[in-house]
Amino acid sequence: MVAGVVVAACLAYPFVVGEVAARVFASRASARLGRGVTVGKGRAGLGRIALRNVRVAGRGEGLPLVTIGEISAPFGAVLGWKTAPAVTVSDMVVRAVRGGDHDNVSDIIERLSSRRKTAGADGVPEAAGGGSTPPGLALAHATLSLHDSASGLAVEIEDVSGVLLPSDHLLFRAKGITGRLALTTSEHGPQFGAREVQIQVALHGLHPDGYPSILVQDGYTTPLPSLALTGISGRVGPQPTGVTGGNPADKLVIDLHGSYGGARETLWTARGGVDPAARQGRLVLRAEQFSLDKVRDILPRSVLRPADTSLDAGFELTWAGDAVGFGGEMAVVGLSLKHDALASAPIDNLSMSVNLRGTAYPAARRVDLQLLQGRVRDLIGRLSGSVSLPAGTVKFADGSHLGFVPKIDLLFQVPRLKCAKLLTSLPEALTSHLQGFDLKGNFEAKIG
Repeated sequence: MVAGVVVAACLAYPFVVGEVAARVFASRASARLGRGVTVGKGRAGLGRIALRNVRVAGRGEGLPLVTIGEISAPFGAVLGWKTAPAVTVSDMVVRAVRGGDHDNVSDIIERLSSRRKTAGADGVPEAAGGGSTPPGLALAHATLSLHDSASGLAVEIEDVSGVLLPSDHLLFRAKGITGRLALTTSEHGPQFGAREVQIQVALHGLHPDGYPSILVQDGYTTPLPSLALTGISGRVGPQPTGVTGGNPADKLVIDLHGSYGGARETLWTARGGVDPAARQGRLVLRAEQFSLDKVRDILPRSVLRPADTSLDAGFELTWAGDAVGFGGEMAVVGLSLKHDALASAPIDNLSMSVNLRGTAYPAARRVDLQLLQGRVRDLIGRLSGSVSLPAGTVKFADGSHLGFVPKIDLLFQVPRLKCAKLLTSLPEALTSHLQGFDLKGNFEAKIG
């Protein structure tokens, strides 16, 4: 009989203890988040508890904020006791929306922020029974969907895995990253992403001990609809141990390279350094001279003989306090085009240059443009002035709107030149009806 009781107890142990642990965890998590947390079932093992089908409710009838396939943790971590062994979380899906009609996280963020204000000196609320070092975390196969209506930022990540060991290090890998910064309600705006991003940093407790190291593989960004930087790979992080040279003031070193529009060859580099604490840094982007046949696959059909066209460009960013200076130049030589919207005949052997200088103030959402100059032979066009985007709303007839009110103060100038030189500066295909004329006088323009 005693043996039977022992056997029955052993058989019941995983279910009974697991169920009790599941209820305790759900109750504590619900109280902490102010949102319903449910656990499908719990199972107990030797010193550990497995909680399966864990869900954090969304808002109203919406999708759950978080779903987790399984959480495996030591007894103490589930019940809130002092513990150190790692917690493992697998098959997690997060769908977070901040702002707008579908907001499902703002109340939780505010609740947790208020708790931190009353937390201990290390910023971590004390667990039951006194303060303790939180357990480590191992995350496997997490999917994230993050949307912030206020900024227009949306990020999707197919898979996140990694480990967090307090007072040791954090190492996470994110794969299949896609994102967009929507500038209007139409969802249009710059896009970005990467095949894989790795983040690693040493930890003091749960706080970073120094700056993180970030590795990027096959990233991309489209700051403009017509400009796609692709194949972005490299590293942003502290100077590697044992490496000499460079600027000693750089706390973070930037060393990236990539291409354009999906081309496979490396066609540009981005190198520099940043000191976040001093709020200063620099970045030099360089596109060494190359012929356009290197990016033949992404060129429009209107570009003729790309092997005969070369491009050379350089761009520099400098950061100091609230100001970000920028400047650079680009030269295109030997460009030939055929497009009916420009001219009935091909435009052959066109060469041009562009120079740019200015300062951006991101916090004030303002750009002061000192000079944007384009030149074709003797013909020069210059643009200067400022553009700012103060808060406000501009509504359009189709129902979309901007979350700012543009303020524009620009001046476009064409310095005086003889009309004869103006004619010879433009491609013949654009001025075929004027060929053979002997033009007198001068031409200039000033438009505000």
